[in-house]
Amino acid sequence: MKRKYPWFAEQTWRNIFFFHWPVESGIIKKFIPEPFQLDLFAGKAWLSVVVFSATNSRFRQMPNGLTIPPVTQINFRTYVYPRGSVEKGVFFLSIHLNHIIAALGGKFLFNLPFQYVNVALQQNEQSLKIISPKSNLLNVHYKNKNTLTDNQLAQFLTERYCIWNVKGKQIIKIPISHSKWTVQKLETDVKENELFVALNVPRVNPITYFCQSKHAKLFPFEQVGLMKN
Repeated sequence: MKRKYPWFAEQTWRNIFFFHWPVESGIIKKFIPEPFQLDLFAGKAWLSVVVFSATNSRFRQMPNGLTIPPVTQINFRTYVYPRGSVEKGVFFLSIHLNHIIAALGGKFLFNLPFQYVNVALQQNEQSLKIISPKSNLLNVHYKNKNTLTDNQLAQFLTERYCIWNVKGKQIIKIPISHSKWTVQKLETDVKENELFVALNVPRVNPITYFCQSKHAKLFPFEQVGLMKN
């Protein structure tokens, strides 16, 4: 899709875990600003927690080879679109980063709900752990089931190329560009879930997908409308 402005930053996401739960619309509708409608699949709204390491992050003007240090990121999101828009995207309920400058910059530029948290990822072929100095926030054991390329639910949950938000009275769209997702479906067993409890997700094992890496480009936000008084 053609974008209004050229991209200004890029990064590579690594070891990307998508955790998904179907929920009744009323549970999360109260957290969604008025301009947006929930995007439903099979009559349900969806909550997702996306965990990954952001590496090779650089602004377009930075010299090749000069990048920002790797950052652990945890996105808590749902799926929305503005009334009258054909482009459906994600709406962030919270974004946790272990890089305080990046968290402050993202909040200032895009009014996104960034929070600094002191966490680290530990991942191997059978488990993912999110640890903090005081506790294990998440400990998930998993095994690969199959690779998905044309599953309708997987496409609904992953193929999103913009972030919808409001900034002041502006309705804004933050475009993102990357290649199409190819994900693996994982069978998961959640051992410790302080993170999921803190984010108030349903207490059942999530539908989980995994991708090894994805290179993405970020574009300046576009104003697409104004909030009604």
